[in-house]
Amino acid sequence: MHPEPGCLAKAEKRRAFPRALRVQGTLDVAGLRSEIERVAGGVGTGILPPRGGTEEAGRPVMSQP
Repeated sequence: MHPEPGCLAKAEKRRAFPRALRVQGTLDVAGLRSEIERVAGGVGTGILPPRGGTEEAGRPVMSQP
């Protein structure tokens, strides 16, 4: 899960949490939402790494097979 409110909204809409956790019904994500909103303001300030993480020193990072 990305620390972005939009990502949480998509997961809720798709009912991803109950499916992934194999529970019946809906889950209360209010605590998760408040935490995501708290840390989402930290992106780009050194608190969180930038989203994506596919570049290092300005060039794409290659994975080894």
